[in-house]
Parts: sequence; C-alpha cells; structure tokens
Amino acid sequence: MRDPFSSLRVVSLTDPALDMSDSERKAYTRSRDPAAVKIRLGHKPVWFTIKRIDALFSMQFLDGPDPFVRYMLGLRAGLIEIEWPTGEKWVPQYQPQPGAFGVRLATDESIRDVAEKISLRRAMEIGELAAHLAMLDEEAFDPLSPAPGPAPTG
Repeated sequence: MRDPFSSLRVVSLTDPALDMSDSERKAYTRSRDPAAVKIRLGHKPVWFTIKRIDALFSMQFLDGPDPFVRYMLGLRAGLIEIEWPTGEKWVPQYQPQPGAFGVRLATDESIRDVAEKISLRRAMEIGELAAHLAMLDEEAFDPLSPAPGPAPTG
C-alpha cells in the first residue's frame, strides 16, 4: 500500500498516450499505481509528481466551495515536477516568500506555462488530485486506521 505522505507520480487520465479501457482507468483512479498505466506502443505519457500539501493550508484554502480556485491552488501547492515524453523534466518556479503555513506556491507564470502546454483541463485534473491527496478523503489511505489484511500475531 502506498504511503499517503510520500509524493505521488501520476499521469492524466486523458493523456493520448494511454491505452486503457474505462474500467482500467477507474481502477487506476483508485490505486494511482504507476504499474497499472498502459501506454500505446511508441508513445510516452506526461508524468506529474505531486506532493501531499500541508494539512493546515488544506483546511484553510482547499476546502472552499469554488472548484477552480481549489484545483488551481492544489496545483500551485502540490506540483513538484513534470516529466515530458522527451524525458526532459520541468519544475515550477516558486513565489519568493512561502505562503500561508509556510507552503511554497508555484508562480502564476509557472502554472500558466503548464496549462498552456498540457491544457487547462489536464492542469485542473492534476490540481484536483493534489487537493484530494491533501485531504486524505475516504478513497485514500487513512493513516489512523489499521493496515488492511490480517492482524499481526504476536
């Protein structure tokens, strides 16, 4: 099982390089297991690395009613790196000073650059994923619950 506090390497569900059925995409949405990603022969997807965002920042700013604002903040606070199909890696530029609760936010220019390269829809998808990862919602691993499987015997 994935450590909920570690970074997560993901692809967009709408990446044209993917060769996955709807049911495989749904399973990948639940697991986010990179091994579950199926790629078309001769293609390479765009890989995104996101991190879990600070809990206090998440409660204050990512639990709001406006999805666009929530997902763009999720992207600005959670995106670590993008690996393009060429193998080139891109990292965002950050604001000179940390934001609320010490969270480093990517600059508007960085996010605009990403959205122009991958589309606003995909940028929002990755931002939504970063926001959900921060919330540890019911679909995610709850670190306070016992691990799945049989209880250890002593």
